[in-house]
Amino acid sequence: MKKCFMKELFRSLLLTFVLLLLTLQNLSAKPIKLEMWHALEGFINDRLVELVGKFNHSQDQYVVNLTRKGNYTETYKAGVEAVKDKKNPPHILQVYEIATPTFLTQKDLYIPAHELLKNYGYAFPEGLFPAIIAFYSDDQDQLMGLPFNVSTGLLYYNTEAFEKAGLKESPTTWEDVEAYAEKLKKAGFSCALTTAWPSGYLLEHFGARHNVPFATDDNGFTGENPKLLVSAEPFLYNIGKFAEWQQKGIFQYSGRFVQEPEKLFTSGKCAMILQGTSRLVMLQKPADFKVSVGPLPYWKVLTKEPHNLVTGGAALWAIKGHDEVHEKGVAEFFNFIAQPENQQFWAEMTGYMPLSKAAYQLIKKSGYYDKNPQAHIGIESLMLSPTAYSKGLRIPGFIDVREALIDAMEAVFEKQRPANKALDQAVQIGNGFIQKASSETKYRNQGL
Repeated sequence: MKKCFMKELFRSLLLTFVLLLLTLQNLSAKPIKLEMWHALEGFINDRLVELVGKFNHSQDQYVVNLTRKGNYTETYKAGVEAVKDKKNPPHILQVYEIATPTFLTQKDLYIPAHELLKNYGYAFPEGLFPAIIAFYSDDQDQLMGLPFNVSTGLLYYNTEAFEKAGLKESPTTWEDVEAYAEKLKKAGFSCALTTAWPSGYLLEHFGARHNVPFATDDNGFTGENPKLLVSAEPFLYNIGKFAEWQQKGIFQYSGRFVQEPEKLFTSGKCAMILQGTSRLVMLQKPADFKVSVGPLPYWKVLTKEPHNLVTGGAALWAIKGHDEVHEKGVAEFFNFIAQPENQQFWAEMTGYMPLSKAAYQLIKKSGYYDKNPQAHIGIESLMLSPTAYSKGLRIPGFIDVREALIDAMEAVFEKQRPANKALDQAVQIGNGFIQKASSETKYRNQGL
């Protein structure tokens, strides 16, 4: 009996020792690191750090490490090169919407989001906004990248300038903008309007807003080698009017990026600016006047009612070349990001758009939209059902195509060429870039 007791005691002590070792091992085990490369900076980067910090503290298996690799283009190129050269590629790469059509075709570089989540037992939330996810889905409506910092276009205006000119609300149409400009001029404002990202607002958003095809094959969604249509009459009309306004002083073009146009607006020189939904904080901070918002105008001579705008911003992509342990971590992070309460946190902290109706309802209930009307105006345009011409652009080589289009617009604004000749030339150059990108994709997919 004593022997039996000693044996049981030994087993009990041995089991306790093993459990203690396992506990100590778990306590000493380091969480698995996931590298995420991104392009966000300043205020938005600070909010990203907060969001990722929430994930890192929500569990103890994974830690997402953030690395900013430069602007959107620099981040995209660095990520693609790292994957192709097998030089420590990130687990997660932020890809902006302009590079998305090209990245989508490089299927050897990423794991589709729907596949990743399914493989590791995560169900993607229902009720996603079609206008947001359509751009990042394949022809079977399966999500390839996870939309993240999603924005769209707005018209911001100087409230004090409007009051001085006797204007009470945001203009609805471009015809209204033209009429407002006369009143603003009489009130002492030499410039009524400027814009950031000229191709985005004057061509891409314009096409979607008016349901006008930007390119053949449903803007590239149903063909591998679409042809540009931006020299068609509606685009000529729009660019022609902005060129006319440039000469009259109604519109002032000041570059293809963000800094100079925003300075024109925040300094009080231009009374209105076209910019994204997440820019209110950046516009309001340096301005000594109240900044108000309205929807992106449309030409009533071209459409009876406005259509949804295209999505801007970027998505997160799961990069290939990592083991299952790391893939599972990326899936868990994607699942975390997609949850309505985390979408609410991200949207309320940044002004970006939520992905789902459930997240939208949480934000609405919190009163955020009452305090931040620009966010609600933006999401309203994305809640409209997308058409074949308003769900975005799936154009190969669009990074280079876009630069060619901006070159053409600048030539028009600087009176170097009329709109028809400038856009005709841009179409020829742009189609060359598309053909080159399509051929490269074809050869890569054939393993040549």
